[in-house]
Amino acid sequence: MFVFLMFFLLFITSVYAVNDAVFVRPHFGIGVRNRTENGDDGICYHAGARVLLSANTCQKIGMEFTYIDADTAKNLRYTSVGMVMEQRLWDWVYVAFGTLGYLSNKDDSKNPFGIVSNIGWEPDSMENMHPYIIYRSEIVFDNPTVKIDSISLGFTFKF
Repeated sequence: MFVFLMFFLLFITSVYAVNDAVFVRPHFGIGVRNRTENGDDGICYHAGARVLLSANTCQKIGMEFTYIDADTAKNLRYTSVGMVMEQRLWDWVYVAFGTLGYLSNKDDSKNPFGIVSNIGWEPDSMENMHPYIIYRSEIVFDNPTVKIDSISLGFTFKF
């Protein structure tokens, strides 16, 4: 973990030197959970934020911190932390991909990893604040594997 953090800090420092814009993207959403082995479906919720640095005019890289309530009845909750990369296409299409570590809130102390991907709409309507809506897909490689598909809403703040 320490090696990952040091590599990330070194990479972020080099990215930050290219362009000094910092973006904060709080988000929240609701979706559907599917646990692959037993077909256990249900509603899930999430809320979190991303802190990103601009690599160039259309790409960003940074960290995501999200709390996921995948199943309240079965105490299936995660706090995810990881690295994400984002890109805007045609000035309104938003795509992102990242690898996340999921810190389990259960007593068994399993901390699986997973991937997240986003695609959505982010209008370029205001200079320092942009609303967005995205389709968010996550795969948590827990036992059993958890797949989460959700719709997220949020704002991008540029500093």
